[in-house]
Order: sequence, then structure tokens, then C-alpha cells
Amino acid sequence: MYQITTTTTQTYADALSLADVKEWLKVETTADDDLIGSLRDAALLHCEDQTNRSFLSRAAAIAAPSWQAIRRLPVGPIEGT
Repeated sequence: MYQITTTTTQTYADALSLADVKEWLKVETTADDDLIGSLRDAALLHCEDQTNRSFLSRAAAIAAPSWQAIRRLPVGPIEGT
């Protein structure tokens, strides 16, 4: 068994701007900006969950009794530092 903790300083707005979403939806008013932003965030979170990939830059810390306890890294993509 292991525990994973992730942190990020980015938001989904950094990955996909509200302006880009509104342009694709062909929305010109600001009346539904909060709703569109919330739906964008929910869609990106769902896609991350389904693909097991992160669209934002994140720092991940994995605590496990040994590396043998981890058969597959639960986060990705991975970049070394």
C-alpha cells in the first residue's frame, strides 16, 4: 500500500483558457462565464481521471514501504529533476 500527495500552482485555466472555450462554443456574452469555467474544469478533471495523465504541471510525493510495493506509478507523465 502507498500514499500519494500531489501539489500544483497551476489551474485548468492555464491549460485551456476561458476565451478559447468560449470561441469554440461560439459564445460572445459574459453571462455564463462562471458556468463555462466550471464545466471546463470538470471536463478536464474527468479527462485526467480517465487517462491517468495530468494536464497541469504537478509535484507528486509517493510514500511506500518499498519500491517493490509500487507496480505502476499512479501519476503521469513523469519528468525527472
